[in-house]
Amino acid sequence: MVFHNDAHNLDAGFVGEGICADENARAYIGLHFQCNDNDDNKTNLWSRRVDIDESSYPDQTIRTNQGRLERAADNGFDRISTNWDVRNTNSEANALTYWWQTPQTPNEPVYVTDGVIVTDNYNGLPVLRPNNNCASRNVKLVAYPSTDPGPLVSGMQQQGTDYTNSAYLYKQLIDGGSTDEMVEEVEQSWPEEVWALRASLLEKSPYLTVKVLKEMVNKPFLPVAIKAEVCIANPDATKERRLREMATL
Repeated sequence: MVFHNDAHNLDAGFVGEGICADENARAYIGLHFQCNDNDDNKTNLWSRRVDIDESSYPDQTIRTNQGRLERAADNGFDRISTNWDVRNTNSEANALTYWWQTPQTPNEPVYVTDGVIVTDNYNGLPVLRPNNNCASRNVKLVAYPSTDPGPLVSGMQQQGTDYTNSAYLYKQLIDGGSTDEMVEEVEQSWPEEVWALRASLLEKSPYLTVKVLKEMVNKPFLPVAIKAEVCIANPDATKERRLREMATL
């Protein structure tokens, strides 16, 4: 998310070019622009194609939902007829939907290219603006005044899927996917292998576990500076109580 910035007197204010979205979920996973302000830019917001590999054209796009039904994008546009508010030069299959909420000035993009849909509602349901929409990247979604959660279900399901995917990838990355092998490498290292060990540990950072860091810290031959360097490179593990309670550096 490009969040809460200003762009003034530029040829292009906010640009995403090439492949900037998940090819299997491009409507919700990808680069998006939230709460940015534009003033006299030739193009304010641009999803731009890179003419390098023609086979990649179908996948080149930013997130195709800029904002969403449950959260207005709230970017500000200069709305000058000689400028583009939103420009899309990617494949017709990657049309952008820009979700806005009043006031029209400056929140509604007026001058847009083909491949850009501008809307403030969906089947009669208005686009919502959560409280403090531009105060934080993450805000609570606003519920419609109804016992039917329908308008929020798809968004909640997508967020759940995103979390599951991220958790799976994280678990695959920690300690290079093999904690036991990594611990064994630390245990069997000798003084002359200091630099090779350092390189191996940093290569797998920041996904080392407390178990690996503890074995590293207990290596007497390893310089304090390297121990500190590796610990700093793994902030998630160093926050855990077990690491703080083990032998000091």
